[in-house]
Amino acid sequence: FSPDGRHLATAGGTVRWVMDEPVQDGGEVIVWWWERGGEPKLVHKLSAHPGGCFALAWSPDGKTLATGGGEAGHGFLRQAQEGASKDAVKLWDAAAGKLLRSY
Repeated sequence: FSPDGRHLATAGGTVRWVMDEPVQDGGEVIVWWWERGGEPKLVHKLSAHPGGCFALAWSPDGKTLATGGGEAGHGFLRQAQEGASKDAVKLWDAAAGKLLRSY
C-alpha cells in the first residue's frame, strides 16, 4: 500500500521450468486506487520488467514507485547468479504511470 493507504501496487512474475531450466515470464505492475468501503479501481498497468517483477517499494511521499526485476532472456534467477544488469531497478511516477529512471 502507498503511504496514504489509498493506492495498492501488485507485482507479477512467474518462474516455470522448461527442459530443466528456469524460465521467467514477463512481470507487470498494477496500481489500484482503493477507497474504504468501495471497489478497487485500476489506475495503471505497467509492463515493468520483461523477465519478471519481484519487488515493489513506495517512496515516503507516495509520488514514486520503485520496482525490481529482470530483463527478457536474463531473468531474476540468472541475474542473481551472474550479477545484476541494467534496468534491474526502475523508478516510476506513481500518478502518471511513467518511467522516470532505470538502473
